[in-house]
Amino acid sequence: MRKPLNLIMIPYHMVKARYACSMEGYFDIMHTNTIEVIDRDIEGFCRKGDWLISIRELDFIGVLDPDKEKFVWSWGPGELDMQHHPTLLKNGNILIFDNGYNKGFSRVIELNPLTKKIVWEYKSDPPQDFYSEHRGGSQRLPNGNTLITESNKGHVFEVTKEGRLVWEFYNPKVRLEDKKKEAIFRVIRFTSAEIDNLKTGI
Repeated sequence: MRKPLNLIMIPYHMVKARYACSMEGYFDIMHTNTIEVIDRDIEGFCRKGDWLISIRELDFIGVLDPDKEKFVWSWGPGELDMQHHPTLLKNGNILIFDNGYNKGFSRVIELNPLTKKIVWEYKSDPPQDFYSEHRGGSQRLPNGNTLITESNKGHVFEVTKEGRLVWEFYNPKVRLEDKKKEAIFRVIRFTSAEIDNLKTGI
């Protein structure tokens, strides 16, 4: 089977574990963990059919024009810290789960891609109480709240725009080896209409 193009074939001892995920003796030194096909044109940012991409190991998100094979927009280094799950919102902003691997705390941010300014942020008080070293996800709900998956703690919760907790769920399953909660990769909420579309194959 052909290896992905971003998989660099190098020996284990030549790469620090911090910068690579092992895969059968090889390393994915960029670890592209999200690709979303953009569904509309946004002037100054993207075109319909472009790809919104997250490259975790480079603290980088970007918009790739697949026809030109070129990034037309990018952001992240110096701001993001091994992020996951950027999604394009209806208002044209980007919602990102920023893991905070080196900072020791996670946050969820909403970025205006035209100004490259963070317009909304969720983190806990103290910040270290919300932390998923790996994985994680966030979803903006129709009511304006944000659904967050704190993967490593097996924790899912919903917050308002002001950061108020609406509800939360912890995975009841516990790992035998260390008595910690089993991780939850990601939770996505579907509307009734979306569920109906899935059932009918639309």
